[in-house]
Parts: sequence; C-alpha cells; structure tokens
Amino acid sequence: MDLATVEYHKDGAIADPGFEAVRTIYETWMVDENRCVWHEDGFDWWPSPLKVSVRASEAVEVDGLVNYKVTVTTAASQNKGPNCSRVRVALLMAGSV
Repeated sequence: MDLATVEYHKDGAIADPGFEAVRTIYETWMVDENRCVWHEDGFDWWPSPLKVSVRASEAVEVDGLVNYKVTVTTAASQNKGPNCSRVRVALLMAGSV
C-alpha cells in the first residue's frame, strides 16, 4: 500500500479524510509492515499477541457536514484486560484512556 500518496480534490481538500486518519495512525504508531494486514477501510496489526484493528467508515453527511468515523479496537482476554501494560499502552496511544 502506498501510504506516501495523499489524494486531493481540485479545491485542495483531502479526497478521503477517513483513510488519511488511518494512514496517520499507522505512521504515528510506526507499525511494522510484517505484522500488519491492510484492508480496504484500514488495517489489522499485531504489536503483541493481541490484534489491534484500525478502520475508517465511509463518509456520512449529517446536517450538511461530511463525517468520518475512525475506530480502534483490540481484543482482551481474561488475563489481558485493560490493565495489562501492553493493552494500556495501545489504548493510550489511541487516546482512549
């Protein structure tokens, strides 16, 4: 996947702000390509035994404004809940804690 290319509309606006947010998360977290699988709407990453999924929704217009939803999810086992240090770090990086 070519993450260096950002597509723009003629008016200078980013063509897909949802995917741009996903790309920014990927770069900020310095995701290892060998531990990542890309999907049309985002990626799955295994920074530890727990998979982290990052996805962007398609554009939805609400009250004349175009909105995108970016979600970051991870699985938590009984022994590796939110207090597990690796899970906590992933959540902190996502701004969820």
